Amino acid sequence: IILSGVGFGNWLLPEGYMWAFRGPYDRPHRIEYLIRHLTGTEYANNFWKQFKDAYTTKRDIELIAEMGFNSVRIPFNWRVLMKDEPGVEFEEDGFKLIDRCLDWCEEFNIYVVLDLHGAPGGQTGSNIDDCIDDIPRLFIDSESREKAIVLWEEIARRYKDRDIVAAYDLLNEPLRTSLPNKPDTEYLHPELVRFYDDCVAAIRRIDDRHAISIEGANWSSRTDTFYKSYDEKMIIHFHRYGNLPGEESYTEWIELSERLNAPIWLGESGENKDEWCTAMYPLGVKLGIGFNFWPWKKLTGLNSSPLEIKRPEDWDKITSFVSGGPRPSYKEAQEIFDEYLNNIKADNCHRNDNIVNSVLRRAPVTVMGTDFDTGEDCCSGKRPKGNLYRYRSKTGMHIKPRRGMVYSRGQHGFDSGWEKLCLELNAGEWAIYSVNDISRGVTVSVEAEADGAASMRVTLDADDAKENIVSFAGGKETITAQKIECSGDCRFKIECISGSIDIHSIKFSELD
Repeated sequence: IILSGVGFGNWLLPEGYMWAFRGPYDRPHRIEYLIRHLTGTEYANNFWKQFKDAYTTKRDIELIAEMGFNSVRIPFNWRVLMKDEPGVEFEEDGFKLIDRCLDWCEEFNIYVVLDLHGAPGGQTGSNIDDCIDDIPRLFIDSESREKAIVLWEEIARRYKDRDIVAAYDLLNEPLRTSLPNKPDTEYLHPELVRFYDDCVAAIRRIDDRHAISIEGANWSSRTDTFYKSYDEKMIIHFHRYGNLPGEESYTEWIELSERLNAPIWLGESGENKDEWCTAMYPLGVKLGIGFNFWPWKKLTGLNSSPLEIKRPEDWDKITSFVSGGPRPSYKEAQEIFDEYLNNIKADNCHRNDNIVNSVLRRAPVTVMGTDFDTGEDCCSGKRPKGNLYRYRSKTGMHIKPRRGMVYSRGQHGFDSGWEKLCLELNAGEWAIYSVNDISRGVTVSVEAEADGAASMRVTLDADDAKENIVSFAGGKETITAQKIECSGDCRFKIECISGSIDIHSIKFSELD
């Protein structure tokens, strides 16, 4: 089974950016303090109960299945399942939230990965683990370490017989990279390995059935954490943000998978443009690598998610206060957060089909010219291998910057600059582009550029028709090819017939 799913970020471990909060309110305990400060203790306690009940519901799971995904990753803060007090005492209300979600997932055949996103003491040293001082104390404080292992033992005990659970994800993004004015974490890498060894052994004394997901250090990007296999049912778990969305982003992980004879999983990725998603994830699936899109829902106005939460009418009063502005009254703040609680319900969110279509490459969708299919039968591939941009450099196709553009990283934090590149096709050269789940057929529109007169043909891959040739007079044009009837998962061939053409992008629109 190739897992294609979404991550329930912000539900059981709130992150400030998903609320459009800037400044210090970037992690759960600070967000909890903020809401208590603005609304009062009684309201805040009530708020969090309603928030956890409403943020992820049966309707969310139903929509995920309806959209075509088959899995979810549930990130949780350890404080949701265990009291932050001396000794060991579990939070039954937290486990009930997990139990209920697992029941819904069973009903809709959605697999679940349980993800310890915030471990006792913090495993990352950043806002995402709810640590107090940006130090990953899980690997420093023995009590934190012991609590984390006891928590995983309890999770294994409760869920060892739940087949809908696909894997236990032991730690999210352990040991951040070195950052300015932050304590170094590199020296703790041996402690991460020791934790994995001990935690796996503890789980296996209880549960020998479920897969165990292991993430490398430095935002789940380092391969040297996997100098050995930690378990015969290990999943090698990595994350990708802001990378060039080609084969090169997968190569080192595929090599690691082959060396350790273990499956790999792109367990968290997203926060990028629609076209980046339609390059990255379908390519991974073609390579046999599943993915988990981050996150399922967050406040509108941020990067795209499948569901977007409408901002309450006066939300700017909250974000202004967070940034140093005047404090709203208790009554105002309570009314704003009441509206937020209503808006987070799935049916009250804006459904963003564009991002879903992009992730799953379904029409209507736009594919960049550089993002043709992978494999020997997917392009003419006769050019010398390699390019200056290290993007799809082994395909034997000529990838270059668009005319008048300089290749560079760019417009946002995760912008790899790949959209400034294009695919050059000379006469006789071709490339294949797949689109999934087509109902009746598509109209194909190609944005391209040519120095002078040129022509190309767009057909179904298996169609040797000689018609459907479109001509360019020169310059930049968007050409709409004939309507092509087909259904299911279809492969489209773009071939240069004469001259030379730079393919910028291809838009596939469903026939009415």
